[in-house]
Amino acid sequence: MKNWNDYKKTYRAESDIFDFARTGDLRGFANLLQKNETLDLNATNQKGYSALMLAVYNGERDFCEALLRCGADVHSRDFIGNTVLMGSAYKGDLDIVKLLLQFGANISDTNQTKMTARD
Repeated sequence: MKNWNDYKKTYRAESDIFDFARTGDLRGFANLLQKNETLDLNATNQKGYSALMLAVYNGERDFCEALLRCGADVHSRDFIGNTVLMGSAYKGDLDIVKLLLQFGANISDTNQTKMTARD
């Protein structure tokens, strides 16, 4: 961004699903679901992260479960092929690892460098 006007164009007045996922704001998520019946739970942000991936990276277990129960893809990947299970393993969050496995995450999935969640 070159100047203040360019920056102002990027400012959002309302929070989105990615903001709620980062902070674990279940009330905000519920309100968003009520307002938007066609909300894409598997949409990705500019970095290729789904809301589930952001919730995983930020240790928001309850938010992860809410997303999964609403139909978020437990197999979602970022731009380099890392799965949400890989993200939780990387963060060392055993509770989220167990949750993702309960919802069908595959421990054998590989990313672009052929690494698995075990690696």
